Amino acid sequence: MLIKFEPRSVPSITWQILSPLVALLATVTVGILLFALLGKSPITALQTLFITPLSSFYQLTELTVKAAPILLIAVGLAVCFQAKVWNIGAEGQLTIGAIFSSIIALAFPDVNNYGILLLSLIAGVLGGAIWGSIPA
Repeated sequence: MLIKFEPRSVPSITWQILSPLVALLATVTVGILLFALLGKSPITALQTLFITPLSSFYQLTELTVKAAPILLIAVGLAVCFQAKVWNIGAEGQLTIGAIFSSIIALAFPDVNNYGILLLSLIAGVLGGAIWGSIPA
């Protein structure tokens, strides 16, 4: 007997609501198990991941600094996916762009003007474009 999967004509409203919650619960459960197996306190780990970033204004700004590039990547990918274009290397493009940008900034440590900022920005864009062109 052959099992055949068929898409539903109408998505289940219940599972559209429950699936993110089930995924979060599974993630937290596996995380607790992994931290316990490593001999670390799961409560401390969960507090560090979920509560500490929201505990002060400084922590919120740090969270924002770290989340902004990832959110920018997500928005860019959403636009690509809407256009039926796939881009599977966005995180790598960010990393290589940051490396290229840092090389320019580190090459001129004593220069303190907006020209270096512009050159650093251009180098970052070129680095990301070069990395993105490899699979393209």
